[in-house]
Amino acid sequence: MSVLKTLKSYSGKLAYSAVPPYSKRKVIVFESDDWGSVTISDNKTFDKIKGLGFPVDSDPYSKYDNIASIEDLDTLFDLLLSFKDVNGNPPVITANTNMGNPDFDKISENHYKEFYFEPLDVTLDKYSSGSNILEHWHKGIKEKVFMPQLHGREHLNVIPWLREMQNNTNLQEACKLNVSCIPVNNRIGNRRDFKAALDYQENAELEFQKDALVQSFKEFERIFGFSPLTFIAQCYTWGEEHEKALSELGVKYLQGIYGQKIPRGKGNPYTVKHNYFGRKNKYGQQYILRNAFFEPSLYTSREEEYRKCLKEIEFAFKFGKPAVISVHRLNFIGSRDINNRDENLRLLKLLISKVLERWPDVQFLSSDKIYE
Repeated sequence: MSVLKTLKSYSGKLAYSAVPPYSKRKVIVFESDDWGSVTISDNKTFDKIKGLGFPVDSDPYSKYDNIASIEDLDTLFDLLLSFKDVNGNPPVITANTNMGNPDFDKISENHYKEFYFEPLDVTLDKYSSGSNILEHWHKGIKEKVFMPQLHGREHLNVIPWLREMQNNTNLQEACKLNVSCIPVNNRIGNRRDFKAALDYQENAELEFQKDALVQSFKEFERIFGFSPLTFIAQCYTWGEEHEKALSELGVKYLQGIYGQKIPRGKGNPYTVKHNYFGRKNKYGQQYILRNAFFEPSLYTSREEEYRKCLKEIEFAFKFGKPAVISVHRLNFIGSRDINNRDENLRLLKLLISKVLERWPDVQFLSSDKIYE
């Protein structure tokens, strides 16, 4: 198939890869969202949530995702350390991190009228089972296979969630089970879940979100000891006001996909803005675009997801772009279903092996290093 036909077969989505700047360097970046975010903690809780009528059966995040265990981290890190690029560096996961979660107990005690925030280190302690999960995160940073970047505070559109809970006893029961980010049967604003933390209908929501971004940045510096240079919005939904707030904090690069969904207020559909590598916004921030996807947990044919990702990497290199690969945390989680983790890591190992075999001069970078 010719390059032109290949371009058309991707329905124009990847055409933005043809926009300068170009580079002869072959760079691989793995961007992984949702680290630190609480989902459904175990299969017993899953069954209870399902019993409340939420459509979790059709949602892979509800079926597989969880706080990464020590075993999940060690298995992933060991795999990454078994490879080296042309410069002797291992593949590195850009771990886009939510710096906290709802304090479900306090929210329930106060009748779902106020939001209370639980910092990331407190959340990880709850899931540690006697081991220090955060210490393993720092181990991954030191070994250069795990580089946290900012994914905001909680992975939750807080004000609509609180508002909806006032008269929804099933959501209240889910809150008591420490669950918030689940699909719902009815539409909430423009969505059918509460995951898009920076979606907003009213100015009060926007102001709340900007304050949350400031707090998430401070929490990131407190826990990791350095400042994040990149940010990724939940569900690829954010607006110019968010970019301004992040710019004032020192965030230089914005991760995303080609279509940025911009909220337009109550009752209005999103505006879709098309970004590209090298594009700068009015605050001097540059966009980093995902042009390859390795998300086997989201699809029935996991093998096909591996093959498709390899083609997308090839396509990115043809146009002189880094291959920025989306791979969400749920693909590395085994506590809910160990086959989920093990099968995906088998495919990840195969993917990296094929990349090094085909492009021996490849370089592995984290997102904060792309434009350097």
